Amino acid sequence: IKDRYVFEVPFELRLKIEQMIPAKEDSSLLEVYLKVKGDFLEVINTAADVLVGQEVLPASVLRTRKIANFKNEVILLKDFRDMRVDLKVENKGRNIFNITARARYKLSQSPVKDLRINLVKDEIEIESRLVDNDGAVVFEHVLLGKYVIEMSFLKEHIASILLDIKAC
Repeated sequence: IKDRYVFEVPFELRLKIEQMIPAKEDSSLLEVYLKVKGDFLEVINTAADVLVGQEVLPASVLRTRKIANFKNEVILLKDFRDMRVDLKVENKGRNIFNITARARYKLSQSPVKDLRINLVKDEIEIESRLVDNDGAVVFEHVLLGKYVIEMSFLKEHIASILLDIKAC
C-alpha cells in the first residue's frame, strides 16, 4: 500500500483561487422583444438563435445581415441546462398570436417529459400545462403584451423567457 498524503489548503489560498474562477452567469433567462408590422414579426432584440429558412443564426448575425422581418412566425432556439427550447411565435392576425414552446434534450433529441410550462402576464398565471408527448405546449389566442414563460419540473425552476410583443 502506497503512502497517501493529505494537504490542507490554506483558507487565503482557496479564497484567492475561487476569485480567479469566473462566476457562472445565469443562463436560465431569455429576453425576446418582437414588434408586429402587419403580417410580419420583427425581431428587435434577443440572445436566442433564430431559425432562418434551414439555417440557425445568432441574433447578432441577423443584425449584421439586416434580417429582422419574418412572415407570420419567428422561431427562436435557446439552450437551458441539458435541453434545447424552441419558442415559436405565430402571428394569427388582428394582434393575436399562438406561442409554442418545445423542449428536447440536446444530446438525444428526445422530448423532455414532465416539464410544466406556465404563461404569466402581470404576475398572474394565465395558463399552466404539462408538455405533450412531443415535449411541447401551445398557448393560443395570446394578445399583444409582455409575458413570462416559466419552465419547471415540480418545484425546480429551469428557465424563464421574457416575451414582449408590441405593435408598430
